[in-house]
Amino acid sequence: MRFGVLGSVEAWRDGTALPPGPPRRRALLGILLVEAGRVVPVDRLVRALWDNAPPASARNAVHGLIAALRKLLAGEPGVELVTRPTGYQLVVDPQAVDLHRFRALVAEAGRAGQTDEQAAALLHDALTLWRGAPLADLRFDWVRQDLAPLLERELLDALEQRLELDLRLGAHHELVGELTSLTKDHPTRPRFWYQLMLALYRAGRQAEALETYRAAHVLFRAGLDAELRALHHSILSGTPAQPEQVIDTPRPAGVCQLPPGANGFVGRAELLSRLDTLLVPGPRPVVAALAGPPGVGKTTVAVQWAHGARGRFPDGQLYVNLRGYATSPPMPPTEALARLLRALGVRPDHVPAALAEQIALYRKALSGKRVLVVLDNTAGAGEVRPLLPDTPGSAALITSRDSLRALEAPTLTVDVLPAADAVALLGDVLGADLVHKEPGAALELAALCARLPLALRIAGANFAGRPHRDLTRYVTDLRAGNRLDALSVDGDSEAAVHAAFDLSYAMLDPLAQRLFRLLGLLPGPDFGLPLAAAVADLTEAETSTLLERLIAANLVQEPGSGRFQCHDLLREYACARAEDTESPAQLHAALRRAYEFLTRTAASAEPSIVDGERPSLVAAASTAAERGLPDYAWRIADALHGYFGARGGGAEAVATAEAGLAAAMAVHDRPAQARMHALLGQFQTRLGSLREAAVHQQRAVELYRSLGDPLGQAVALDGLGMAYGRLGQPQTAAEHHAKSLALYREAENRTGESSALNNLGAVHQQLGRFAEAIEFHRQAVALGNADGRLYLGVGLFSVGRTAVARTELELALAGYQESGNRVGEAAVLSCVAAVHRDRDELAECEQVAAAAVALARELGDRRIEANGLNILAAMHRRRGTLAVATGYFQLAIRIAEEMGFRAGRVHAVTNLAGIAREEGRHTEALAQAEDALTEVRAGGLVFMEPPVLTELAHIKLGLGEPTAAAGLATAAVELARQTGQLLFLGTALAVRGLVLTEQGGTVAAAECWQEAIGVLRECEASAEVRWVTELLAG
Repeated sequence: MRFGVLGSVEAWRDGTALPPGPPRRRALLGILLVEAGRVVPVDRLVRALWDNAPPASARNAVHGLIAALRKLLAGEPGVELVTRPTGYQLVVDPQAVDLHRFRALVAEAGRAGQTDEQAAALLHDALTLWRGAPLADLRFDWVRQDLAPLLERELLDALEQRLELDLRLGAHHELVGELTSLTKDHPTRPRFWYQLMLALYRAGRQAEALETYRAAHVLFRAGLDAELRALHHSILSGTPAQPEQVIDTPRPAGVCQLPPGANGFVGRAELLSRLDTLLVPGPRPVVAALAGPPGVGKTTVAVQWAHGARGRFPDGQLYVNLRGYATSPPMPPTEALARLLRALGVRPDHVPAALAEQIALYRKALSGKRVLVVLDNTAGAGEVRPLLPDTPGSAALITSRDSLRALEAPTLTVDVLPAADAVALLGDVLGADLVHKEPGAALELAALCARLPLALRIAGANFAGRPHRDLTRYVTDLRAGNRLDALSVDGDSEAAVHAAFDLSYAMLDPLAQRLFRLLGLLPGPDFGLPLAAAVADLTEAETSTLLERLIAANLVQEPGSGRFQCHDLLREYACARAEDTESPAQLHAALRRAYEFLTRTAASAEPSIVDGERPSLVAAASTAAERGLPDYAWRIADALHGYFGARGGGAEAVATAEAGLAAAMAVHDRPAQARMHALLGQFQTRLGSLREAAVHQQRAVELYRSLGDPLGQAVALDGLGMAYGRLGQPQTAAEHHAKSLALYREAENRTGESSALNNLGAVHQQLGRFAEAIEFHRQAVALGNADGRLYLGVGLFSVGRTAVARTELELALAGYQESGNRVGEAAVLSCVAAVHRDRDELAECEQVAAAAVALARELGDRRIEANGLNILAAMHRRRGTLAVATGYFQLAIRIAEEMGFRAGRVHAVTNLAGIAREEGRHTEALAQAEDALTEVRAGGLVFMEPPVLTELAHIKLGLGEPTAAAGLATAAVELARQTGQLLFLGTALAVRGLVLTEQGGTVAAAECWQEAIGVLRECEASAEVRWVTELLAG
């Protein structure tokens, strides 16, 4: 026989749950199980079972309950309920009780000699024993006030230990979602904040780690934990220890997004049991749905079951509210998938915009995992299909007001509560003693609330605010005022819920009523205090006071510190009240205040201010047009441009610009259309959707031309050139940049001119025309272009003028740091790292390249990240740590392929070919090098052709094909002489010498090597000089 108290009090015989029995018998069993093996005095049992207010017959009643319990346990081997002089003792194997098994596993995990892997596994096993809140079905004060908090503290302590071990084992990506939820659910536990900061930092999300520290600092203020301060300092200095592994792909293990379970969950045993049966992990993914009228508790049931089933789905429990019946538009599948992908550890800037690509990435992230996905408030089958997991062992649980027949999944109907459970819920809200004293009034109130959980909680909150604790009088007063008439409408649960809202609303003062009405107008799933103050045109202090009243009335919830939300039905009700009460002019003015506030927020120079309202901003851009404020759609999108550039936006950034474009087209605002096309082009370029970017920029060019706006044309042409440059089409890119330059010069716009010159120089570098490129960059510097010195330094470095290049790069870095341009800082750091690499200064290279990658990830700049990873990989190749180098190159390839960054991919593939050659895998090396050459020539990337040809020559030599190798090496030498790339010329000459040696031309080989040494010394390539010197020495 097994017993459980970590959840509801339960007993199982041969795997079958026994009938729970009446509440006091369950409470008696619960106490004895918690104290298993110890004597529990009768006086303590009496106080516990009657909440310190026992009747005279209480001791006799305890004896009767003991007798009934003995009957239940009769004949069970190893289980005995023994009478002792002072009380009763339950003799049972501790391993048969989930609480004591949990404690034993935690103790074993802490035993000396356990490896981290062993200890983590033990703690994972221990935590899966928790099915929900301890003794969740017992509504006694001693449970809620005394025992449950103590047991939950044990849970959280064990959870902290498990998270600590998982972090040590390198599972930082997958812990971010779980730790984010834990800091919201348990904000006063500093260790969760520490662990979240560390996980974010190790996952390459430094900005979010620092933002987490700021949130913790606000919360704890002077009491901030010393470890948090120390970690903050370490992150700023870049010193927190990293795990050994190089590539850490997103995995959903342990992610828990579930909202907290409801306090005082009652009944629903049959529904929970049927879900247990339906959602059993197996060889195919399984789906079930809960359907029922509004306010009946579908979400509560789903979340309660999901918490209890966490052990079935150890790789994660995901949750998303699809807002199918909210006043704001339903969440589209692209937004829902973006949220799920971020929860799985995918960085925002890595989330694609297209639905098909999102689905593919979602499937990949879930592959091989056992995950539960809860899809709440679904309006139809079509919107959930893309979100369903398709991996064996996974499940989806859906809630909806509709039956979802098209989904062809088992659907359970959630009905109103039985009378007894409805009264029990009132007891949880009002206090069990009061309900026991006035059972008739409790029953009547439950019936009048249609036994709907939401209505019952609202009615209970109303009563809790009354000065007189008289339930009968409360119901009588309500009846006398005819306020409960609508509550008893047969078969119309929504009318009953709205009538309950009427009761709460009527008890508010006029100012609180007005704020509640206007909150229904806000876009997005939640809101902060400043936005609430803006829509109501009040001070934040005034608004805070009114929000406290709304929270007390159960009309507003505060799920996280400083964030507020309303149930979907309450939003509908608030909107309806606003439309009935406010004039159209007043409604429009309130909406305009809210959207104006959001527009100012979007334009804030401080990204952390925007973070809090990010979902509301995206929703605002999407809803502005339909609410009669179309200009705010493109204004908000335009204002978010800088934020998404700094934070990464992915699908959300594209969604806002698309909403702005749709609104501009609907009202035929062509200047706004042009700006939105250009903005979409920039966002798509950043996402790597380069062909779509080019289409939008081309349309922007056409619109600006028809509007007679040459400056707009110049900006769009510059953007069009950047898209084509990253597509690996530098000749086309150069043509667009040249047109942009001409327009800027015609308008005498020196800032634009310098930008176009710089971009023109960049594509000339791709074309191998370094002399022209350097001249373009010099002109850009002369005009004060902020990026000119960076690109000038890159050009000079490419042609072997290393000393001058270092000077330019140092000046560029100082300028970026002084102006606070962090994107420029990241770019120049990657270039400085490349200089260190080629000078064989490997320690310096590693430090600077790692800083560049970390900063690029923080900023969401994938191009700089890929470049930095390639440099780190090349550094490891020089060190001889080829497995680590391979890992970095593969990660760079993945990023480059996702964004269409041809040059980044070619660099990595060429180096992987070199590693394969060095390890004797010549056939594999040949395929990789030929792939790289095809890419280079398809894109016209002349500047990358010499090293690819050189590598191919080296591979052919290893394959015993000296004639082919000779032709390739000669071509590499000639092209490198033409472009002026000294490092590539030197290495090509070295390989040509190897080929000549193989062909018997030792004198000619020596001449090649002597020339190579001179060239390589000129560009300070010390490692290559040593290699060729050794070749020359024989």
